[in-house]
Amino acid sequence: MVAESPSLSYPSGTVINNSTPALTIPPEITAHIFIKCLPTDGLASPSPSTAPLVLAQICRDWRNIALHTPELWSSIHLQFFSKRRKLAPGKKAADAAVHLFKTWASRAGKHLRSHFDPLSAACAPEM
Repeated sequence: MVAESPSLSYPSGTVINNSTPALTIPPEITAHIFIKCLPTDGLASPSPSTAPLVLAQICRDWRNIALHTPELWSSIHLQFFSKRRKLAPGKKAADAAVHLFKTWASRAGKHLRSHFDPLSAACAPEM
């Protein structure tokens, strides 16, 4: 079985820096590696310490690759309940979540699939 190539959509005139060994890998291969960094359960949580967000923080070139690989943004798992407080967030937090979802969706394009389970955290045991 042949894997599909990621849908890279670089802006016209984008130049990839090849001065670092990791950056000598073609962007399409780097994108495949990035996709393999996604959670195996299928849905990415918007955390700066996990893929895809952590990949976009390494350097300008990786950020460019990450932001232009829609498959990295193809899933998102949002929780509207805190694990510590079993209450819905206030308007400010809800507005931030809507903004996050819109940004994520714009990066995913036609590849987006999402999961919103408002009860998942409310029913989860206390940590």
